[in-house]
Amino acid sequence: PQLGRRDPGGPRCASPWSMLAGAWSPARAEAIGAAFVAAGAPSAGETWARARPRLERYAEAWIAAHARACEATVVLGVAPPELYGRRALCLADRRLHFAALLDRFAAADRDTVTRALAAIDQLPPVDACEQPDASPAAADPARVRERLELREARARATVELDTGDVGAAAAQIERTLARARAADDPALLAEVLLLASAADEVAGRLDAALARAREALRLALEQRQPLVAARATLQVEHLHRRRASLAEAGEDLLRLAETLAQQAGDPPGLRIDLLFGRGLAQYEANRHAEAIATYERLRGIAAAEGLDLDASAALLDLGNSRDALGDYAGARAAYLQGLAEVEPLLGPLHPTLADFHNNLASVSLALADPDAALHHLERSEAIARANFGEVHPTVAGALLQRGSIHAVRGDLGVALAERRQAAALFEQIYGPRHPHVGLARCAAGLDLRELGRHDEALIEVERGAASIAATRPADDCDLLFCTAIRGSLLHALGRDVEAVAALEPALARAATSACVKEQRGELELGLARALYRLRGARERDRILALLAAASREFGPESNAEIERLAAALR
Repeated sequence: PQLGRRDPGGPRCASPWSMLAGAWSPARAEAIGAAFVAAGAPSAGETWARARPRLERYAEAWIAAHARACEATVVLGVAPPELYGRRALCLADRRLHFAALLDRFAAADRDTVTRALAAIDQLPPVDACEQPDASPAAADPARVRERLELREARARATVELDTGDVGAAAAQIERTLARARAADDPALLAEVLLLASAADEVAGRLDAALARAREALRLALEQRQPLVAARATLQVEHLHRRRASLAEAGEDLLRLAETLAQQAGDPPGLRIDLLFGRGLAQYEANRHAEAIATYERLRGIAAAEGLDLDASAALLDLGNSRDALGDYAGARAAYLQGLAEVEPLLGPLHPTLADFHNNLASVSLALADPDAALHHLERSEAIARANFGEVHPTVAGALLQRGSIHAVRGDLGVALAERRQAAALFEQIYGPRHPHVGLARCAAGLDLRELGRHDEALIEVERGAASIAATRPADDCDLLFCTAIRGSLLHALGRDVEAVAALEPALARAATSACVKEQRGELELGLARALYRLRGARERDRILALLAAASREFGPESNAEIERLAAALR
């Protein structure tokens, strides 16, 4: 043969396109596009216009990776057959995930369309198959076939979960988990356990989810699967945080996940998940400046990798962190930028936009701009109703926010009606003992207080606080909000001993919480009022200290009352 040309009679690799032909082709793409439109989701057309090129890129990446793997071993002989076997198994796994997602898209419903782009981003990365985790060899064709069947079942369950069919996913996962336990493949069992943990979490079974994530982590470490182990570590950390049982172990788990990610080649998707986890941990630990830096770094990585949805999603968390610092203008800027980035990606009626509009309504209210707040709230409601109908948490949340706007404007009767409607809708969705129900009831109690209906308000607030306390810790900010209102009502009803008993421990908890400063101010002012009536000059120094602290938390409109109380003690 001529120099620089391969021998045409030498070993060859078959075209990998035939392996994808049944899953992806121009005709299949047209059929899926029609299924999206038929599903009736308001953003279906825009979603498919953005989904199709992503799917094409995934197919092309798979074809190129398969060709490289075969050529390296079969044609050039530079990679050993054992490595080619592992690469081929990894690529087969990716093909199964891809085919399962396309099958789901071909039978799309509204939830599938809504979650489609995020589900595409969840496809396992093809480039990880260059250096796949070790997997047990199996010369027996029956064993190879069994493992591929299990991987296909896992892939289909993953797609059901990612596209919103939680019931179908859970049943499929349990069947697959039983088969995986019976098979002699601990590495595959670790992957299925991690998926089962995610399904348990969605269903609210946090203890079961944590147990399965821990088992997945143990097996992945034993089998030297750094990628699976890193994801399992993140899941363990996340679940501990959700159960409020993390203590100081959270930082250790995040560091372990980072070390494992490095061992796995630091894939971009995992790096972004790590930063989302770290940012949330920092936010919940009241380290908001650090969280902002983390989310800004995350945005840079996601933009560099072309992961536009992750980059835009980080703006929601970035805005939340700025909001928590009291930087309402900065929060609004982040949310507005998020809207500007997300809408071209997802279309004007995608549910994700409702979250940005809802947060913009809240921060606009904090900036004393009720007109802007109402505008964003109406957009949030319109998007939620177009996608989900009337009975949905986003619709209930918009009603709750609308009540706040009317309260600021002084329309207390309207505010009360809307907050009670929000409470009833949340209760219809979640049942009576849910934090959202409790928060709406406490907000209604605030309106009743301002209307002078103190006895009725106290009943509403105590019911609300009980709903929150059923599932949230004692230092939860919504629970402290309810306690501040309850303390003021007890004071208004002449029950100051009870007011002090409620407000003192709440204020101690608020000192180390991540609650906004106005909440601490309400507790400080409420305790000062009750102590002044009970003990007067005998508690002069303490009351003055409480008033001074409250004056730093509030604006000038509240400082008038603080000054009156302070003057009476001087």
